Amino acid sequence: MWGTATAPFQVEEKGERKTDWDSFIDRKKIVSPDEQGPNYWTPGNAEKDFSDLRNLGINAQRLGFEWGRIEPEPGKISQEALRRYRGMIDFLKERDIAPMVTLNHFVLPEWVARQGGWENKSIREAFRHYAEVIAGNFPDIPYWITINEPNVLAAAGWAGGSWPPEKKGTKGLLTVLHSVSPNMIAAHELAGNELTKQSGSGKVGIANAISWYKPENTMSPLDRIPGAVADALFNYKFLKGTIENSDFAGINFYSGYWLKFRPEFNGKMQKEFPMANDELPFGKVVRHNDEVLNDVGWPVVPGFFLEALQYVHSKFKGKPVIITENGIADREDKLRSFYILTHLIAMHEAMRSGVDVRGYFHWSAVDNLEWAEGFGPRFGLIARDPKTGERAIRQSAKLYGEIAKSNEIDVNKLEEYLTPEQKILTKKFLKSLERSV
Repeated sequence: MWGTATAPFQVEEKGERKTDWDSFIDRKKIVSPDEQGPNYWTPGNAEKDFSDLRNLGINAQRLGFEWGRIEPEPGKISQEALRRYRGMIDFLKERDIAPMVTLNHFVLPEWVARQGGWENKSIREAFRHYAEVIAGNFPDIPYWITINEPNVLAAAGWAGGSWPPEKKGTKGLLTVLHSVSPNMIAAHELAGNELTKQSGSGKVGIANAISWYKPENTMSPLDRIPGAVADALFNYKFLKGTIENSDFAGINFYSGYWLKFRPEFNGKMQKEFPMANDELPFGKVVRHNDEVLNDVGWPVVPGFFLEALQYVHSKFKGKPVIITENGIADREDKLRSFYILTHLIAMHEAMRSGVDVRGYFHWSAVDNLEWAEGFGPRFGLIARDPKTGERAIRQSAKLYGEIAKSNEIDVNKLEEYLTPEQKILTKKFLKSLERSV
């Protein structure tokens, strides 16, 4: 599968939707009155993007259903919402685009949030019932994601405090360990059972973010400590807790970081992902002068992606892997072709080493609302101006389309999409793979 991905909250206009994130966005004034997203809730807008992507060669689409639209009040199911989502699914299937549906992508109905959200054990049954409703109405979905990036939501919502429910520090981390994490893991299992029971052949997984960490000094035992702690708390915990009840491991990968030891557990992060000089438990993020950085300061490190995939394979042998997100914030489209090409080379190398990769979904199909960052970061293969609504297919989308259509990576053929410097860096990366074999 060669696909792209979106999340409902990020691409749908608000309308009558009532969620914890709607309240958060309004209160923080993250979106200005003259800005709007791709408006996928209006028939025709999503379909236009899906058609353009299909024409490029894309044959799969990850999209989400918004719980707060479908069940705006406890037990009250919106038939209008079900019809709109059914329309999207039918449109995809009629064009031989395989749908992958996410049940929960960070956002909770307002009534669930008022009850305590992921901290309250009652969410397990509420989420199970929601999954039952969805499975009964959509028995034809081939791939399901129950929860997107539970580890990112836990880190940003309860440790960093930059996302709803805006809790932070050691108390927030303890809440994650005591209630949030167990409730998410249990909800995944309960929802997965409903999806499997109702949809039969549909495959169920969870999309877990992987950030890869390396010691700043590879010879220093101390510099290895922060990476090991971050790996255990961030990468491994939710994968380990959900993999037994999953048909595949869904992996979201964007970047990785070099860490230097510091003798303190308490961390301090500027954003939901590590930035330069951020402090993690027992470690500090270190920058290198030769790093290639995206628009939000994340390093472009395809070698880390290879190692992350091999790590997942080593931990969970026997489970196939689907790359459920991989992408770059790049407003001017200067790095995206380089990013896509080198990361797909890394993925291919992982497959050669034994990793069973079944699909790849690029984040994102279109520029959209990037959570607390608003419309600033641009991740889309389709560019869209939030003020004018003007849209255009980026050059990088054409590179990705060529790979998808041919189902192969011909570096010599694809070099036309790269700058001279990027051609050198790509060849350097290929050389490093030869040395590692």
